[in-house]
Amino acid sequence: MTEQNRSLLNEFEWIRDLIDFRIRELVGSEEGHTLPPMPSLTKGISPYYDHLIEEEVTIVERIALSLGLVSSSLTQFLDALLVKNTMTERLFTETGALIKQDSKELITTWQTVMFLAYGRVSEMHFSIIHHIKKEHRLYASEVLILPNKQSSNPFLTPIKIRPELVLTWLEPLC
Repeated sequence: MTEQNRSLLNEFEWIRDLIDFRIRELVGSEEGHTLPPMPSLTKGISPYYDHLIEEEVTIVERIALSLGLVSSSLTQFLDALLVKNTMTERLFTETGALIKQDSKELITTWQTVMFLAYGRVSEMHFSIIHHIKKEHRLYASEVLILPNKQSSNPFLTPIKIRPELVLTWLEPLC
């Protein structure tokens, strides 16, 4: 496996492990588990890592970009978001994950980012509201795409990376 491929898989595994940790935390079974460490970034390994380094992304931005990338490619890394609450037989609303009714596609949102960054309950949740505006650098630079129709709840705005950028970042895996 090339270093480029390994770096992308490390990122995808980190997101998977972060989801697993937060779900365990949500249901009260995180005992003995620790927050997974972010993969270290090294310039020149992959276009994706180069972007993260050059733009000096924050942890919240990195989670959003990683979720967008995984959602656009290897969605099996998001399977834990499909776990249902046994009390309601529905997805845990805390995760912010949505299922598109017509295609059964899993959609990650800014609420998913909040959940992964801060857990179930945190005074930090609302600190990410400035990320969900067209003026934010991820949208202004067209790294992320805002949907034409906005949700009444901004935290349920889908995380969607510009398709050309997804192809550039995933090229090592193709």
